[in-house]
Amino acid sequence: MKRKHVILYPFLTLLFGLTILVPLHVVQAAEVSLATFTPSPKINEGFAVTINLAGNDLTMGTDIVLRYDPTHLIAQTVLEGTIYPTYNPAGTARINKDVGVIVLSGSTGFGQSVPATGVFGAVSFVALKEGITSITLEYEPGMTNKTGVISPTGEELLTTKPLPLSVTVKRQSFFGA
Repeated sequence: MKRKHVILYPFLTLLFGLTILVPLHVVQAAEVSLATFTPSPKINEGFAVTINLAGNDLTMGTDIVLRYDPTHLIAQTVLEGTIYPTYNPAGTARINKDVGVIVLSGSTGFGQSVPATGVFGAVSFVALKEGITSITLEYEPGMTNKTGVISPTGEELLTTKPLPLSVTVKRQSFFGA
């Protein structure tokens, strides 16, 4: 019987020590993704891209910096999602058509938080030139002027670079096909 205690006590001590050293609350990673129902638009055809958030933790704000090739696509409008009560900047100030950048921030306000889940926003584009192009979210760990999701305690919830969205612009067919 004494022999079991000799093995059990060091094990329990180690287990208890790990629970003290490892915080009970570990920040869950948030995800930001881009999606479209029209991955192969034709020249002069409009299509929409949604910016989606997914995650298990609460957030007080999200910053999006989206890049696209302005020789292949032109951004028309940026619509706010329903996750946050406040989105900035307003109107066309969100789009820089010359360099192909869209900036949009959503926030809850001080002392408030919301789940990092849902549609953050949507961008309507028009295809300009035939070819394969990408729409990307600028992300760099620790950089506050890039895409990021912030917890109520100020921690960065986005821990991996979002995947780019590939778009293949096709030329118009003369026969409607």
